Amino acid sequence: MKCYNLSRKEAKQNTTELPPSVNAWISIMEPDGKDFVRSHIENEFLDKCPNLKLKFWDTTHRAAFIGSSFEETEATEYADPISDEQLEELYAFIMAHKDKNIYVNCAAGKCRSGAICQFCQDMLQFEWPDQFKNRAVPNSYVYKKLIELFFRNGGTPPTIIHDRRRIK
Repeated sequence: MKCYNLSRKEAKQNTTELPPSVNAWISIMEPDGKDFVRSHIENEFLDKCPNLKLKFWDTTHRAAFIGSSFEETEATEYADPISDEQLEELYAFIMAHKDKNIYVNCAAGKCRSGAICQFCQDMLQFEWPDQFKNRAVPNSYVYKKLIELFFRNGGTPPTIIHDRRRIK
């Protein structure tokens, strides 16, 4: 199976017919703010596949938003990383669809989606094509939490044989 990290724009513009029997989609957005609501992207091709749509920030710890006015010194909103509930939902979805190609999109297709693809490659032996892997900067918190869940649920890592001929 393969895993692909896509940007929001790439996911929105996808026009490839993907058979739902062998493909799944995870879409990640930033949460709604106090003054706005963000909608998940819709894509007629990806929406036919089993899908999970989550909202969480690309952060590794709770971060405060300080208002736009110079007078504001107190945090008016907070950006939180993925919650434990969302993490459980994400892990269950991945495990339920580990026999399928998984498409994952977030804003830039680098951090949150990169962490999920890295987990799928490292623990579930998914193929992660270089053109997607090379642009990823996986979110360390999401990756670490997925690994913890994997081991907590009795997962065993694959045996990795290093081929010295590939080391430059």
